[in-house]
Amino acid sequence: MTTLFTISSLSSLLPLSAAILSLRYLNKDLKIFFLLFIAASAVDISTLYIRLVENKINVWLFHIYTLVEFTLLILLFTRWQTNQLIKKVMTVNLPLFVIVWILSKSYIESWTQLDNFTASIESVFLIGASTITLYQLNSDSKILSFKDYRFLISTGVLIYFGSNLFIFGMSNLMDVWPIHSAINILCNILYAITFLCQHPRLSFSGFS
Repeated sequence: MTTLFTISSLSSLLPLSAAILSLRYLNKDLKIFFLLFIAASAVDISTLYIRLVENKINVWLFHIYTLVEFTLLILLFTRWQTNQLIKKVMTVNLPLFVIVWILSKSYIESWTQLDNFTASIESVFLIGASTITLYQLNSDSKILSFKDYRFLISTGVLIYFGSNLFIFGMSNLMDVWPIHSAINILCNILYAITFLCQHPRLSFSGFS
């Protein structure tokens, strides 16, 4: 369990390193996505250090990260919408989530416990946003390119946050956190590939 947790925490360095390697070739969308992994790596590394050295968990950082994560991802999904109604709905989602986040911290969740409530709300919003984006990409393109960063990011978000809902629902019945760690590693590998696909000198023959 500790080994898998360690690998999962360190796996956020994969997309971070890939983004740095490809930084000069990243467009505005991917630079926004890059910011997510600066935050993720800072949280993951500090959490790993505190857990292994002090045997504690800095839970409050996850509360802050949830808000940062949602903000950056919903900004991306909003930018990718071609339907103006959907774009307006997603734009409203951000202040709505911020209000839910503030109320939750004030009345529902403790800063000393995992933010399962707001993380679940976040998951529902992002599952919807990623599903809509994937449908739109499939409708707009006769041949969907697996090198399209929007497709790769949307797929990773759908897998990660879809599994989050399952984990939160089953956490009282079974030990699901190893599953969470494994999926986190898988998604970070996918995100690393997303960044590396932007580098003109790197070739991924399995993608088209």
